[in-house]
Amino acid sequence: MQNELRLASGPAWRDHDLVFPSSVGTPVQEYIVRKVLARICAVAEVPIIRVHDIRHTAATLMLIAGVNPKVVSERLGHATIAITLQTYTHVLPTMQQDAANLLESLLNAGPAKPRDQSVIRALG
Repeated sequence: MQNELRLASGPAWRDHDLVFPSSVGTPVQEYIVRKVLARICAVAEVPIIRVHDIRHTAATLMLIAGVNPKVVSERLGHATIAITLQTYTHVLPTMQQDAANLLESLLNAGPAKPRDQSVIRALG
């Protein structure tokens, strides 16, 4: 679709390498984004949300799904992973429990080998 817009615009096209450009390649004005998002929400019969809320939802879902926080940080364009971790601390408690459950399942996977028994005795 962008290629069609590019060709139709001819020399008026301003390439900013945007995912959602205007009809001449420039950034879309904010009020248009809000208007289109409101229409999409109405069609989907969901509450109207802000674009920034979509960003938070995407980040939260990635963290819940186990995406490495460094990757999430990079996708959001945060300067440091610390910003991401501070912003999404509300997700971390469940992630801690999920990590504990995963570790438990790994430790309990399959029968213990003889060598494993000696390690267990040494720990216990």
